[in-house]
Amino acid sequence: MKFRKSSFTLVLIALLVGACGSEPEPTMSAADVQGTAVAAAWTMVAETQAAIPTDTPIPPTEIPSPTPFPTNTIQPLNLPTQAFASPTTASSGDECNKPLPAERPGPKAPIKIFNETKAPMNVSLYLDKTPFGVCGYQGFQVPKFGSVGPFEFPQGVMYGYAWILEPINTTVSGGPWKPNNTDKWEIYVNATRMVMRGP
Repeated sequence: MKFRKSSFTLVLIALLVGACGSEPEPTMSAADVQGTAVAAAWTMVAETQAAIPTDTPIPPTEIPSPTPFPTNTIQPLNLPTQAFASPTTASSGDECNKPLPAERPGPKAPIKIFNETKAPMNVSLYLDKTPFGVCGYQGFQVPKFGSVGPFEFPQGVMYGYAWILEPINTTVSGGPWKPNNTDKWEIYVNATRMVMRGP
């Protein structure tokens, strides 16, 4: 009987000890698990949408107006070509303000023009009225570092004027000169002066 009492006592103690243990963790139902998963998915979708940049319009900015190109201050020149034009009386009343005539009575001097610049130029030679009644001007185009001539020009008092083009853009003049023989006369033009050299 002693054994039964002790067995009973042990069983009772075991039950009491087992009854005093911690409560088991509650388990989620299948509906709760599904609801939690859906809520987590919607949270991720909402965070992804929040991270996408919004389509904010760019405010308009003023575009500066383009800077206008500089205007060309050099007036176009209407120079006569090397071909001689027929004589005409100018409206200014100066009978020599015209191209040299094709007929040029009197002695001639051979003249050559040298361009000593790095730009092309237009040269005009003007002749005062000679004892033979010849006067007027003649124009020439001279390439950079180039020359024109020799050509026959009436002997008499003459002047020169040169328009030096891009990239120098300047003018020079020379004279009065008086080529008075049939030897070769040379006119040299640079960016600062225009001189004639005789034989």
